[in-house]
Amino acid sequence: MENKHELKNVETILKHHLFIIPSFNIYGGSAGIFDFGPLGCKLKRNFVNLWHNYFVEHDDLEELDTSILLSYDVLKASGHVDRFCDYMTFDSVNGEFYRADHLIKERLTEINKKSFNNKVKEIIDSVDKLSIEELNSVIKAYDLKSDNNNALTDVHRFNLIFQTNIGPKKSNVSFLRPETAQGQFCSFFKLNNKLPFGTASIGKVFRNEISPRNFLRLREFEQCEIEYFTDPLDKTFKKVYDYLEIDLPIFKNNTLKIIKVKNVLKECSELVTYFMVRSYLFLLSIGIRKEYIRIRQHDKEEMSHYAVDCWDLEILSSLGYVECIGIADRGVYDLSQHVLRSKVNLKTKRECDKEVYKLFDKEYVTKESVINKLKEENYLILEESDEIIKAKLNDIDSSKSKEKPSVVNVRKERVKLESFTPNVIEPSFGLNRILYCLAEHSYYIREDGRQVFSFNEKMSPYFLEISCIIKSDKLLEFMNNIKIKVSHKKNTRSVSIGKKYSVADEIGIKFYLTIDFQSLEDNKVTIRERDSMDQVRISVKELNLVLSRLMDGEWELVLKEYGKFN
Repeated sequence: MENKHELKNVETILKHHLFIIPSFNIYGGSAGIFDFGPLGCKLKRNFVNLWHNYFVEHDDLEELDTSILLSYDVLKASGHVDRFCDYMTFDSVNGEFYRADHLIKERLTEINKKSFNNKVKEIIDSVDKLSIEELNSVIKAYDLKSDNNNALTDVHRFNLIFQTNIGPKKSNVSFLRPETAQGQFCSFFKLNNKLPFGTASIGKVFRNEISPRNFLRLREFEQCEIEYFTDPLDKTFKKVYDYLEIDLPIFKNNTLKIIKVKNVLKECSELVTYFMVRSYLFLLSIGIRKEYIRIRQHDKEEMSHYAVDCWDLEILSSLGYVECIGIADRGVYDLSQHVLRSKVNLKTKRECDKEVYKLFDKEYVTKESVINKLKEENYLILEESDEIIKAKLNDIDSSKSKEKPSVVNVRKERVKLESFTPNVIEPSFGLNRILYCLAEHSYYIREDGRQVFSFNEKMSPYFLEISCIIKSDKLLEFMNNIKIKVSHKKNTRSVSIGKKYSVADEIGIKFYLTIDFQSLEDNKVTIRERDSMDQVRISVKELNLVLSRLMDGEWELVLKEYGKFN
């Protein structure tokens, strides 16, 4: 990234101006846990409002706010209890722990800086796909050590979900949710909407990260997630055709290529492609720099246990590319797993016209499939034809015979409706990561050394700051009589106007309105634009109309119309 050496200032400014605050910092805080301060809350609220309009309103999604606590059964069914793990290793002497893939990447990067080796580079690039056995092999092959130069233990799995209990019984195990998705899946059968349709949730999730990192890998963070339910036989989505000529930065085989949406559709379903392009355009709309975005498809080795296909929108940060949005085709995995464990029917129906054999409340299309199932259940086939199959339980003394009918007659039927488990497409947005990357992309230093956050009109914590050129009762009265209809803050501090501009620029305020003594005579005020530092002089009567235009991004037109004021 440009000015990479300066980006270390970003976190300092974010903390100084209370965008972010280390949680319970009077007690020393804890890695991977941050609070949003006053300005951070405003930045987050702007993001959430824009996301809600861009996705929930635009695609008529059903909004849900589900419980942060999840029962054991929910995450056992979803696979998180058994599979939601990272790999860790310990210092064999002092017990200091490390996330294995991170340690390997850091150590091998140091080795390659001293003497470049293609094989080492290949390991670095694929470390997040390595199995536990392969991680152990790399550590031993390169004799990797802990920070204290001690030997490392064998790598083992570490489950990332936070465990707690509901009520006083220790047996009533529950978890803090690692994603909002499971709450949405559990509410699916209540919504009873005709497919396709989607749900959306915004809220906190929790992951007990082994090695949290700044604001990019947290133990408590916020997600904006969509679960879009569709027929697995029909993942078409006509809205995608509005974007066919949009260019997408696709990263494949370690090469970045700019590919039009119409060509992406050749290897992706319409639904996945639709959310891919909409997510990309959303990032651009909030101010993420397009040259620092890439879209990467997961290899099979790194795919989550529930995913059929997955694409990440990654944003370049000072720490490299960071996954900020994941668009996963979760197939029928989640709803199928919850059906098996809950015994609740989460299927829906589609129209059809076909002949089937019905056996044990299930439908079979071919006669052979019914016969095979009966044989598995220990039935003896007595008669078979295209219209009927008769069978008798082969071992009537079986302990299971009480649970089974001794004689079964299966007839062919024509059905007009069939049951199926919906497919789920999931776009998942990491709010904290996106906001931090936005801060890095928006940060720059002027030639005079002053620091600026160049948030756009939609994302700026305050769209406008208002102040008097000097502190004066008459000017303050004038200021208080102006009725402003956009997000703004008033500054009545007794400091120079230059200092006020500098602080406003440093927290990303887009426009600055100044009242001077001339305002008392001509009823006009000065509006300064942050990045160009150009100014225009506007009548108070026209002020709200002009501010509305500025909210729509018309600064250049306003400047041309009213002329630069010096």
